[in-house]
Amino acid sequence: MGLIDTVYVSEDVAAGFELRCAQCGQAPPADYGWQTKSLDPCMFSYVLRRDEAGAVRLYLLDRPSDRRFWRAWTDEEIAESETQSRRGGLAALLISRRGDGHFLPEAFLPGNRRQRFMGELPHQWVEIYASCGCGSSIERWIKFCDGIAVEYRTAPPRHASGFFDDAGDFRLPP
Repeated sequence: MGLIDTVYVSEDVAAGFELRCAQCGQAPPADYGWQTKSLDPCMFSYVLRRDEAGAVRLYLLDRPSDRRFWRAWTDEEIAESETQSRRGGLAALLISRRGDGHFLPEAFLPGNRRQRFMGELPHQWVEIYASCGCGSSIERWIKFCDGIAVEYRTAPPRHASGFFDDAGDFRLPP
């Protein structure tokens, strides 16, 4: 298993990279979280979008911080939490207090989060994959060079035939 990062793809990039299911032709919704293990598998979130110059880049998304999407616990929710904590178990550790709360689901959308420019990173092939509503999976490989998406494929990248033919010069043990 392992940890999986999430990649959100802007609508214009999704259309340009043909991110559609090969079986039914449907594209995932615009707010769909594609998955990847190609980057640092730390459960980070990224967004693949065009920059100001029109180049397709990957941006790191910060955790939600916009207070417009913050909801503090109500007095009723705090009282319920205290009642549940008296029963013991895990609830005893998760007591809601005044001033505590949570971010609403809208806070986690890429447009409502700070998007950090990653400079020249990544510099590699990145595989993203999604599950389609028809039951099949969608996989795409995107090549980044100096942080800019320069190529995409529907099949995994492979070395050209004969790429490793001269590997004998390394004098590796048999």
